Amino acid sequence: MTRMERLVSFAMALLCALALMVSCQKAPELTITGATNIEIGADGGSASFTFLANRDWRINYSDTWITATPTSGTASDGATTVTVRANANTTYEERSATVTVSMEGLSRTVSVRQSANQDIIIPTQSYVFDTPEARTVEVKVQSNVDYDVVSSVPWITYSKTKGLSNSTVILTIAANDGYTTRTGTVTLSNQSGSMNRQISVSQAGRIAVTSVELDKTDLWLRENETETLTATVKPDDATDKKVTWTSSNPQIATVDENGTVTAVYSGSVTITAKAGEKSATCAVTVSSGPKGGVDLGIVMTKPGGTTYKLYWAECNLGANNPWEYGDYYAWGETETKTENRWNNYKWGGASTLTKYCRAGDAKYWAGTGDPDGKTVLDPEDDVAHVRLGKKWRMPTNEEFNALQENCNWEWSIQNGINGYKVTSKINGKSIFLPAAGGKTTVVNAAGTNGNYWSSSLHSEMSWKAHDVGFNTTMHTMNGYDRYFGESIRPVSE
Repeated sequence: MTRMERLVSFAMALLCALALMVSCQKAPELTITGATNIEIGADGGSASFTFLANRDWRINYSDTWITATPTSGTASDGATTVTVRANANTTYEERSATVTVSMEGLSRTVSVRQSANQDIIIPTQSYVFDTPEARTVEVKVQSNVDYDVVSSVPWITYSKTKGLSNSTVILTIAANDGYTTRTGTVTLSNQSGSMNRQISVSQAGRIAVTSVELDKTDLWLRENETETLTATVKPDDATDKKVTWTSSNPQIATVDENGTVTAVYSGSVTITAKAGEKSATCAVTVSSGPKGGVDLGIVMTKPGGTTYKLYWAECNLGANNPWEYGDYYAWGETETKTENRWNNYKWGGASTLTKYCRAGDAKYWAGTGDPDGKTVLDPEDDVAHVRLGKKWRMPTNEEFNALQENCNWEWSIQNGINGYKVTSKINGKSIFLPAAGGKTTVVNAAGTNGNYWSSSLHSEMSWKAHDVGFNTTMHTMNGYDRYFGESIRPVSE
């Protein structure tokens, strides 16, 4: 055999050997030897699975929350263990992933499932109410466990006692009728009691009324007159500032919900304004005459025949008590002055009058045109009306005459002050006229003399006005210079 023939024979033998080796090699195999499902708890952890592979292999997994080791390897006659690790599940849903073992031409998959994080989630766990009104609250609850609902206080009730999965619990907060802040809790617990979530509730109490004040603490009304009282309730943020009005005797005076008092019949009554536990009162006097007015039984007749009852004030204008002198005014002026002189008289001098001049007294007139012919003070120049309002005014000459004719005048002393006690011959009631004197630069003859202006111009001389004058032995109507400062005793009809 030649060399070439030997080489060919060797090659043929080698090829046959190689073919025999190939025909005898095992087919690819990849087998999961245990369970193909892995369970991992919500807190995280690891689990393993094993496989057999007769080829080189590698590991892949479908999500980032797991890892698997080892990640690759070579063919082995024995089982290979792969450890799968999972992070804690912070969600409230179960999650799953896969781990895949791959080799030449084959792959096998293991499923991984991790349980959900069990919890009861309450987004708003605290409610603070700064007013005491009743209200409802919707509490959004996220949960993947059954839970029970329990309130620690009876003033918080709820719409459900159990829950599952996401739901809404409606809390009903009753009105707080107390005056202090109160607190309570609502607890949501799982069935075993191992999981407790609380909702805290704080509710302010009522703000108590600390005081009630009235704009008037005493009131005088004639029958059928009305006046509205105003109540101020403190503090400004008191919970209930509603004022309740009552009258101690509605037959004398009534009061409505707005504090309007209506005089019904002569007498005395107390009006009470109450808010919360506080109250204030106003003493109301109802009379057929003016406040402080004394009925001496004198009835006057107006031109045309209309009659009226005349009431005399108890005090001089500017005085608080019958024996006080009060203020001094020039006739037709409404302000007091340091001095009373012709040169500062409001309506001119004795021969230069600018208002209140009889038609025949042109020689005293300095105004425009003819004398104005006015013989009784206009309301705006009547100091009693200006100061006291309503129906108060200065008495006329005729009314002073009636006071003298219908009363007994007795020189007397009241509270250490000299004057006349004037007592009605008709009904026995009386008033006291103190001997207040009169004023120019100073007050003169106080204690011995009295001078009281009427509202009537003198019947003969326009630079004078009628007044009543008295001393210890006499009292009479006369006239005096209009600039002179005299007392005023108001009347009403």
